[in-house]
Amino acid sequence: MSLAEVIWRATSLVRDQVDRVAIPAGLIPSTPDFQPKSIREFRPGFEISRNFLSLQDEIGEDQATCWRNNLIRAADAISDNHLTFFSHVNLHVGDPPNWHYDFNLQRDSSTKAIQSINYRDVARNGDCKEVWEPNRHHQFVVLARAYSITGDKRYADKVAALMRSWIDNNAFATGMNWRSPLELGVRMINWVWALELIRGSGAVSDQLWDDIQLCMFRHCWDNQRKYSRGSSANNHLVGEAAGVYVAASYFQNFPRAAAWASEAKSILEREIIAQSYPDGCTREQALGYQFFVIQFYLACGLVGRLTAKPFSSEYWSRLSLMIEFPLQIGASGTLPLFGDQDDGYVLDFGDHPRDLGALATCASNIPELKIDCGDSGAECESSFWWTGNARPNADRQNKDKNSSQFRSVAFADAGYYLLRSNAFDSRTSILFDCAELGYGEIAAHGHADALSFSLSAFGHYLIVDTGTYDYFTDIRWRNYFRSTAAHNTVEIDGENQSHMSGPFMWSSRANSKCVKWIADGDQTEVQGQHDGYHRLTDPVSHERTISLMIDELKIDVVDKLTAAATHKVKIYFHLGPDCTVSDVNDNTVTVRFAESAEFQLRLDESLSFSCVSGDDSGLGWYSPGYHRKQAITTVVASREISGPVELRHEIILPHSVN
Repeated sequence: MSLAEVIWRATSLVRDQVDRVAIPAGLIPSTPDFQPKSIREFRPGFEISRNFLSLQDEIGEDQATCWRNNLIRAADAISDNHLTFFSHVNLHVGDPPNWHYDFNLQRDSSTKAIQSINYRDVARNGDCKEVWEPNRHHQFVVLARAYSITGDKRYADKVAALMRSWIDNNAFATGMNWRSPLELGVRMINWVWALELIRGSGAVSDQLWDDIQLCMFRHCWDNQRKYSRGSSANNHLVGEAAGVYVAASYFQNFPRAAAWASEAKSILEREIIAQSYPDGCTREQALGYQFFVIQFYLACGLVGRLTAKPFSSEYWSRLSLMIEFPLQIGASGTLPLFGDQDDGYVLDFGDHPRDLGALATCASNIPELKIDCGDSGAECESSFWWTGNARPNADRQNKDKNSSQFRSVAFADAGYYLLRSNAFDSRTSILFDCAELGYGEIAAHGHADALSFSLSAFGHYLIVDTGTYDYFTDIRWRNYFRSTAAHNTVEIDGENQSHMSGPFMWSSRANSKCVKWIADGDQTEVQGQHDGYHRLTDPVSHERTISLMIDELKIDVVDKLTAAATHKVKIYFHLGPDCTVSDVNDNTVTVRFAESAEFQLRLDESLSFSCVSGDDSGLGWYSPGYHRKQAITTVVASREISGPVELRHEIILPHSVN
């Protein structure tokens, strides 16, 4: 930790102790005399309007009615206080909602002053993620969207009632919901969008309007003096600044609103470059968080346009690359996630936040991005709410037939390599990880996955990154899912490539590099190496080469290990959730992944192996989302080595799926 960060953290502790006394006493912040006193007279810094009739004209009455009915069903469930998030489906959260409750562990969180709340203390406060998620208020925007397209005032009334309930039950600077500036940032954006969509409904009384302004003012005031710095300045800083930028731009009547918005905009302009590689991948090495920050940057970029204070061309250019990166690696029809993922998103506009078709369509309708959505784009609801257009921009769809070619690609800046073949219409895709552990000093959201790979073909996940599952509830699961054993790579002596020193910290890290990349002719090949096991008493080097024979759909994996003494080696292959082992013969594992389709995993004949599913140690589990996991099959191959060795494996894919 740098000296500057130490000073910042010490200063923050002093500030917090002053806040503990000054805020309850009403000494800070001062309460402005908000004008105007009625939302009817309020003139926001920007306006958002969406016309359902124009949507019908664009996509046809049948499709528009389908989206309308789906939205009404979602809004009706929320009106009845049922929410779906993480592992919860149509969970009743109370009437009025219990804003301080972990419904997973069935535990209340503290409502004391935020300075006394340890949000990682699950025993006292529950899982902070479970408490925070419904307090991000995505549901407010769903209700506001329903009002916007139906004109049914009961949806707007529900938004107003929920805002009233939240304000009354969340005194400023107390409780878990004021504890994290990132949560304030997400909440501000959702309140602004919801308020704008119901502004003309008459649902917000003058008294509630005054309280809403005070609540949003306090959100802005608190966040702008607590921006994350140093090792904490990752996606949190982006979300904190985005919330202030959107709220201060909308509530232009706030004292210092212009200064707050200007500072937040400068942070966003800086961080979009600092926190991403020139090829578009996030430096956090966590694709789930890439989708999260893309939404922050999109919201702010659009607000900049609406307020006639546009973001720079550099900002839009980098955001374009950040969007193209997942579009490219997901072009196979599957999306190989890596690093931490906690299902975070900013605004609920109807489509899943990781829906690549929706992202492509939305991007094609934002001129500043200059993105050709190729074959990915399709009419979607979220693009309508983001941009006003539900269909892909015709000028940017398939304008260049070569732009959507399914090809191998090197993201050399970030350290990811795509090996691809479309032989037999298989859309075979291998993502090879030769990247850094994570961003900054602590690499908070990285996993010990050097030289791991994932594989998909024929629209199925065949070999997968196992996901994240949990942050705070059970440290064993947290440690397992980011361990080397949870990834498709080599483990030495039961040790992780990088050494964990906390749930979001690493005391040593493996350094990876690509030493060969060939993508031409009949074969694509990548070779990488890392030094994570050089820290052992007898250092071990690991070099992996993956070769894809384009026309044969055969994959060679060669692990070269260099050591002097004896070591225990384990190599993991985590099979996808659609996969079952149908046969084992010598060192060949036959895996069925569709009704009549199989692939073969041929292990080096010197290895012994076992197939593990749903083991208590963690092996044989896959997490498709936060607090969700399901049993899969993990092939664990092992042997002892003494001195240098090469281990050769083959994966042979079928030529059709019936």
